[in-house]
Amino acid sequence: MGPLLKDMVATSLKEPCFTYIVRLKNTNEIVATRMMGILERPSSNHFENYESWKPNIIMKLVKELEQKVWDILPNTQKLACGLLISVHQNYTRRGIAQKLVE
Repeated sequence: MGPLLKDMVATSLKEPCFTYIVRLKNTNEIVATRMMGILERPSSNHFENYESWKPNIIMKLVKELEQKVWDILPNTQKLACGLLISVHQNYTRRGIAQKLVE
């Protein structure tokens, strides 16, 4: 697991935690996950610098998009933020991701 994904998982498990894991009842196999985090208005535009260029480009894009949200909502200090929704390939097209979004 790369450092960016590790940071996303760590963020999604902070309190208050809105992250869900969907499991099969009979086998306890993980079928899907929804990782959420709380986004707080930043005091600076600094972000974590990763060794690989790929996560740095992703973070730059994410920070630019986040800044647009803060520009639209100037009086807001915190937002719920969807970090990742993933469904196992054997369980797609069953509405699981839709339920995780709702």
